[in-house]
Amino acid sequence: MHSQIFSSVAFLLLAALANAQYEDPEHPYTPPPNLNRSPLAMPSAQHPRQPRLHQPRRRLHLKRKRHGSPDGSLQLLPRRVSGSCPRGAEVLHHRLPDELVTWKQAAEAGAARLEDARKETPEFVLDDSGVAATIEQMSGLLAALGGSVEDGKARRDWINASFVEERLPWALGWRTSETVLEGAAFGPMAKALREYAPGGV
Repeated sequence: MHSQIFSSVAFLLLAALANAQYEDPEHPYTPPPNLNRSPLAMPSAQHPRQPRLHQPRRRLHLKRKRHGSPDGSLQLLPRRVSGSCPRGAEVLHHRLPDELVTWKQAAEAGAARLEDARKETPEFVLDDSGVAATIEQMSGLLAALGGSVEDGKARRDWINASFVEERLPWALGWRTSETVLEGAAFGPMAKALREYAPGGV
């Protein structure tokens, strides 16, 4: 009697294991053969930090200057996960390495992000130390991603990879700098950011 019960349980477990789908660490998702969705959308659709069920998510997005954007400023754009690959050509334009982000553009983008946060959370308030912290953080980010502390021009594709894709842009040629900057070196950059965005970035 016990052996029959054990055999039945073992059979059910083996059947369940045979039908189970294991995830390959190198390829965590294998699309079924009848799926018509573009393979370009697969990494985005399976990314654990991306929202599911077509929910929009707002991030700092560095938009390339084009007709309709007179100052080429960075803009917050909703990013959606869908079955297609929207704005594919636009994404490629964002990764062109010949474009640089200026202090003014970075300050406007940071200020827009903070304004968006204030609208979503009315009790969100930055005091003077908080404003200073955001400026110091943005200064360090620009310097780390190719921006000189003299002119502030950082590579747009590197910053997009950091903010939008949440990764270090190694594949785009970024490397850690051998120069260690002291706090005083960020003076011109921090001053410019504060002038363009007094309320923080």
